[in-house]
Amino acid sequence: MGRTLHVEIYDRSRGTRTVQACELPFEIGKQPQSASCIRLDPSYVTISRVHGKVEEAESGLIYIDSSSNGTTISGTFVKGRNKAISSADIIIIENYEIKILETKSALIKQTGPTLQVRGEQEAEPGDALVIVKTDDALKVMLDTPESNQHSVVGRIHFDGVAVTFDLYGHDASMPVTVNKRLVSDMPLTARMSDVVEIGGERFEVLGRDQKKIVCGNPSCHLLNDLPFEGNCVWCGHYLAASGSFTRVTLP
Repeated sequence: MGRTLHVEIYDRSRGTRTVQACELPFEIGKQPQSASCIRLDPSYVTISRVHGKVEEAESGLIYIDSSSNGTTISGTFVKGRNKAISSADIIIIENYEIKILETKSALIKQTGPTLQVRGEQEAEPGDALVIVKTDDALKVMLDTPESNQHSVVGRIHFDGVAVTFDLYGHDASMPVTVNKRLVSDMPLTARMSDVVEIGGERFEVLGRDQKKIVCGNPSCHLLNDLPFEGNCVWCGHYLAASGSFTRVTLP
């Protein structure tokens, strides 16, 4: 078996989007035979048992169509032949859109309400983290037997694209917001450059090799793209004014 890719599967009929880790090579269909596979809804008669396969060649990834009805890849119809693919392509099979994701590690930077850095935790795709309470403060740690000896108040999972926070029994005493929007349902999904606040603690969800501007407005402090010569997309504050600064992560 080869390297592991993270694949996004979007079901247009249901509006659901999932991310699955697949070890190369992997099959796609309604009754795939290999252990590494993406299973599609068997009720679709236009989807073959093994509709196609993704393999890695010397030149890169290739999609091998083995279906009765063909596959559309970024507007090109493919049937009974191979086609080179990349993370820029969308594989369309019936109502499914399938895309290879470019994944990087995530960095969760924790600060207090006045932006003093309290710590950071890196996460690779598939990693599970815990939010623990120590000395009346929250801290993000890798999910290990040692970290579970603390009072665990929630868990975090990173699938290579999004970071999922799941807090246990949170209430008004520990409000949760994503980019200043109050969240009541768990789990919540945060994407790169989101800011999750839990009971006053800030968690910036960052990717590697990123440059972001932290808004200088004390009531905002959300993340923006460069350059400084513009207004905050969240609150309208002029970013070049005092208080704003650049948040840079290493490659």
